[in-house]
Formats: sequence, C-alpha cells, structure tokens
Amino acid sequence: MIAFIVFILQARLLPTLPSMFEGSFRKIPELLKNPLLVCLYLLILLVFTAHYTAYSYIEPFMRQVGAISENAATVVLLLFGVAGIAGSVIFSRWGDRFNTRLMLISIILMLISMLVLLFAVTSIWALGFIALLWGAALMLLIISMQAKVIMVDVTAQDMLMSMFSGIINLGIGAGALFGGYAVTHISISSVGYVGAAIASMALLLMLFMIKRFPELSRRLG
Repeated sequence: MIAFIVFILQARLLPTLPSMFEGSFRKIPELLKNPLLVCLYLLILLVFTAHYTAYSYIEPFMRQVGAISENAATVVLLLFGVAGIAGSVIFSRWGDRFNTRLMLISIILMLISMLVLLFAVTSIWALGFIALLWGAALMLLIISMQAKVIMVDVTAQDMLMSMFSGIINLGIGAGALFGGYAVTHISISSVGYVGAAIASMALLLMLFMIKRFPELSRRLG
C-alpha cells in the first residue's frame, strides 16, 4: 500500500521526460549482434545466478548449518542491505575512472564470499564481515554493469535497460532453481560452493572480456 502511494506521488509530482529511444522493437536484433553487449548480458546472468544460488537460501543456511539465532540472522541480512549503500558511494566516487576494475574486483569479492561462507557460518562476526563485503560488491557490480550497458548505444538506452532488468530477473529465477537443486540433491551447506562455481564462470568471462574488448576499459575506466 505504501509503495502504491509512492507510485501515485511519483506520477503526479515528477516531470514527464522524453524517451531516449529513437527506434522500434526491430532494433533488438541489431543490438544483440553487438558481441560486447551479448557478453555483458551473459555476465549479468551469471552474476545474478551465482548470487541467488546462495542468497536465496542464506537464512535457512545460517539457521540450520551455523545454528545462528533468528535475531542474529536478521542482523546479518540487515548488514548486507546497508553494505549496498556503501557500494553506491564507492561507485559515485571512482566509477567513472575505474569502472572495469571495479567490476572485476566485485566479482572476485563475491566469489570469495561464497567460497568461505561454510567456514564462517558458525561466527556471527565472520558472517557480518562477509555480508558487508558481499553486499557492497553486489551493488557496485550492478551499477558498474549498468553503466557499461547503457553506453553500448546511447540512442537505445530504454531498450538496453529493459533487457538488462529482464536478464536480472532471469538470473534471480535461475539462481533460486540451482540453489534449490543443491539443497535437495546435495545439502543446504553446499549452496555457497555451488554459487561460487557459477561465480567462477562469471570471473572467467570477465577476464575474457577484458582481453577481447579493449574498448571495455577505454569507455569507463
């Protein structure tokens, strides 16, 4: 209900802005012929699949594997959300100059966070530290990738961002699916490792992109 009220206020108070998209849906095949854009979208899919493979089940993981109390688990999740603000601040300061490097560092931090999750689950302090790193890295990565995507074609930013959002949702669903498979067929303690395996593929793709597309570094850091 509160979200609906905010929606109405936005519709009434915010100015109407012209669309930046000059084409039609026929432009989609043209956009998808861009190898850099396809790689960026694949990277987005892998990152969100990896993240939600572990994060979809993080609360029962903490409760069942680490015997963390309900209140402590809530604090860890709160730290994860707060860390996202830190990621936004970091991007606002260094995003224009070091965009590509921030993407690479963020993927590495997410990978490490998922790898050590099982070892840290019995310590609320270790979990809190991981939540801060992981949450900041995820937000920083989202904003950095978004900045890359919208620069692929400045005349089609509406369409680029629509596909960007759609792929994120696809990654959320795929991550929950992989995580659910891990919980059902392996164990709930394996979700961090399964997520890390997918994050490793994202890291390899990122390294390939840096080597394959020199413009990736030239455009935004």
